[in-house]
Amino acid sequence: MRVPIHVIVKEYYTLNPDGHYFDTGTMRFFKSRLSDYGYAKNNDFLFITSECGPTNTRLFTVRKLDRLTGDMSNVGPFNELTKTQARKLLAETLNYKIKDL
Repeated sequence: MRVPIHVIVKEYYTLNPDGHYFDTGTMRFFKSRLSDYGYAKNNDFLFITSECGPTNTRLFTVRKLDRLTGDMSNVGPFNELTKTQARKLLAETLNYKIKDL
């Protein structure tokens, strides 16, 4: 089920009131961007982020927020995927077709 990213951010802060994952300063420091939507699967929210590292190359990561514990983790490699690869990994994780994302 597709979920707006603001719902995922709100859930994160509900579960982690002192967390900093989505703070403006944190996002700016890592030059992070969020996808507009994520997806709910079982007890998780899955979504894509991108960061621009020291090489000024923007790379992507599939993220997972555990809705029971508030833990944030990566699905697959961190900051190594192209946008197409991240979308493919997200689709595979959700058992979707890429066109359905």
